[in-house]
Amino acid sequence: MPLAGRFVLAFSPRERAWSTDRGWNPFGFRILPARAGVVLGRSNHGHKHRGSLPTQLLTVGPANLGRASRPAPGGRHGSEDNSKCDSTTRLPARNRCSAPFPSFGAPASGTRWVLDPVDGTANLTHDIPLTGISLALVADEDPLLGVIALPQLGRTYWAADGLGACRDGHPIRIAGPARLDEAMIAIGDYGAGPDTAVRNAAMLEIHAALAPRAQRIRMLGTAAADLALVADSAFGASITLGNRTWDMAAGAVIAREAGAHVTDLDGTDHTTASRCTIAAAPALIDDILGIVQHASTVTGFTGQEDLAC
Repeated sequence: MPLAGRFVLAFSPRERAWSTDRGWNPFGFRILPARAGVVLGRSNHGHKHRGSLPTQLLTVGPANLGRASRPAPGGRHGSEDNSKCDSTTRLPARNRCSAPFPSFGAPASGTRWVLDPVDGTANLTHDIPLTGISLALVADEDPLLGVIALPQLGRTYWAADGLGACRDGHPIRIAGPARLDEAMIAIGDYGAGPDTAVRNAAMLEIHAALAPRAQRIRMLGTAAADLALVADSAFGASITLGNRTWDMAAGAVIAREAGAHVTDLDGTDHTTASRCTIAAAPALIDDILGIVQHASTVTGFTGQEDLAC
């Protein structure tokens, strides 16, 4: 169900300053109904086009992380303050995404928006300046469109099925690395709670296998940043032994459209029903899958311990 031919994406730097009640729109991103002569890209005025653009636009993600007060540390399993912080960014974005937009017509059955208003809440809780805001359009089990804002870095990434990926309005495409010993590898968080022992054992096995082979390993604490930075060629791969849709759907589209291989544990194409989320540069995918699958075999990890949602 590709978006190409039905929608195009446009970015305007001015939209970063768009406000409602002094709010902040970190996405600076709009979806336009496809019209003849409209192309994906950017000009000095924010979007590139030939001919007239529609006057009605859907602004995606007027999320307001800047107005959210930093929650007090609430343990590894979150807190009421964390929920309040999420709500500060979730509600404006939900209202905008659910507003009537006649140019699109009725939404297709099974199509939904999936929002993670603060990806990296533990980072925010502890005043670590790296979080993401992640929004995806999903049809059945297939993410079709993804937008990720990394507000502390001042970056916005987006992509749509068949339309490629962009960072701040400029197309991006994976450009290496060619070898694992040249690659920075991102790994997702260890699990917390009583049912995560097998998953954590598999992660330890992955760390042990990668440490002598990869250039460096990083754990950023936000899946949105991990996947966006794979798309941006900063990371050679991202490994997450889980697949929460709100964490992964947007980043999976962006990484895939930038040229990454995005797969499940068994190497099949990634969907919202996948057990794991593995994204890698084309030259690294076989090595990365081999390491993760070996860790799964020796520890008994199957992915069912952390089911997709």
